[in-house]
Amino acid sequence: MVKVLLLASAGIAGVFAIISALKKKGPKVFGRICLEVQRPWSRKLLNGQKTIECRGYPLPASLFGKELQVMETPGGTILSRLEDHIEEGSDGLYLTGTVVFSGCKEYKTVKAWAADAELHCVPDDSPFAWHGEKGKLCFGWIVQSAELYDLPESVPQLNRVLRSLFKIVE
Repeated sequence: MVKVLLLASAGIAGVFAIISALKKKGPKVFGRICLEVQRPWSRKLLNGQKTIECRGYPLPASLFGKELQVMETPGGTILSRLEDHIEEGSDGLYLTGTVVFSGCKEYKTVKAWAADAELHCVPDDSPFAWHGEKGKLCFGWIVQSAELYDLPESVPQLNRVLRSLFKIVE
């Protein structure tokens, strides 16, 4: 069974840290958050093929319905290779579009994960696949809308605020 999550039930200290930081800056910050997504997943997300983005942590509820920039990074690793601070124009990193998530659900069973295979586009034999490993959580961020830019843009200066979420430095 898949459970829709509320921030209060997430239980992750980092989630509360980003929410606190966003509240201090006001609503304009929401459009100034980037989500790191590796190729080829970034293109599948932005062209509408991938309608659930899977992560090992819940999307903070304060970001539901907010436009996030998609920062495309080279693929090939399970964990981010990026530093916590990214300089403007860094090689190999591009803003390739925007995405809005309407909610987040936690996968509690492998059966539920497999039922959404066409939505998350992660093959069962992929290193990114979830097999219900003990202690390994899996969350599906539900895509509300996505837009692929005609041309990629170089990244602005960024600071990591939570795992794959970065704040644009203004």
